[in-house]
Amino acid sequence: AETAVVVRDDYHGRGLGTLLYERLIRYARQHGVMTFIGTIHQSNNVVMNFIRKSGLPFEREMIEPGSFLVKIYLNG
Repeated sequence: AETAVVVRDDYHGRGLGTLLYERLIRYARQHGVMTFIGTIHQSNNVVMNFIRKSGLPFEREMIEPGSFLVKIYLNG
């Protein structure tokens, strides 16, 4: 499944993105989704750190200069 979580700037740092992502993961697993796919700009360290902290296995591949295709495996 392709995924995105967007939190308004004035709500950053309050855990809302984490809460939304955890619920999205739970829902996806219940419905048989095994992988999330998304594109991330290479300068978006906040999102990459967020993915790393999730503890889920992931891989990334540069698809064009400055952009990564990221696959997050939900069965991990």
